[in-house]
Amino acid sequence: MIRMTDRAQDRVDEYLDRVRRALSGHPAVDPDEVVADVRSHIEESLRERPAPVGEDELTEVLDQLGSPGRWAPAEELEGWQGALARIRRGPDDWRLAYLCLGLTVLAVIAAPFGGLLLLIPAFVLARGTFAIADERDQPLGPKRWLVYPALVAVYMPLALVMLLWPVLVSGAVFSPGGFMDWMQGMWDIPFPSHGSTEHWTSSVAWTAVATGAWWSVAGGIAAIRPTWVRRLFLPFAGAFRRPHAWGPVLIGVLASLAGITVLALS
Repeated sequence: MIRMTDRAQDRVDEYLDRVRRALSGHPAVDPDEVVADVRSHIEESLRERPAPVGEDELTEVLDQLGSPGRWAPAEELEGWQGALARIRRGPDDWRLAYLCLGLTVLAVIAAPFGGLLLLIPAFVLARGTFAIADERDQPLGPKRWLVYPALVAVYMPLALVMLLWPVLVSGAVFSPGGFMDWMQGMWDIPFPSHGSTEHWTSSVAWTAVATGAWWSVAGGIAAIRPTWVRRLFLPFAGAFRRPHAWGPVLIGVLASLAGITVLALS
């Protein structure tokens, strides 16, 4: 096993992920076997390099290997990838991007009537557009501005919910008529009355503990698997690396410690 720097290992993981995605629509090919062969070739090419192998040395090898899409056979893709590919190869190469933007605009216009549900197929079309461009190793160019609105419309609320769901849960627990009131009624659990300083102090402290704990866990997962973040928020998180994940971990630990301190003092 060749020892690499973190950035070089991320590049290898990303390249192999792209190879696997390029082969996903070809049932006659075993993606695991091809990925293993490519990994073996990379390690063999870097065997004589001094450890740890850096990103520059790895880039030379990846450039020699070429685009991840070259490992896919030439026959037609099957399933949804084949369908999207046929649309993209049609007489109007911008058709898929235009359809994505049209659904996004229609979702906004028809929002009062439940039209926001149209963001789901718009988001799928946007991700499919990027997947096909990535498989061909071709940049989207100006087409990206037609698919960005659908991606942003889904990514922003998704990111907010992923980051702040403990705050929402705390609101449901400590608000009047919430879970804490129900607990008091069932088992006569002592808790400061609503509106009092003690109530707000305890509520904020518990929220800080829960949110900080979640940020620490989520940041740790992102540090272990940065490719998950990059793939989840494609293409906006393409520069995300392990060091970026330690920020939320540090903030989460500090928030939890602050909440625990407040609870202990009060």
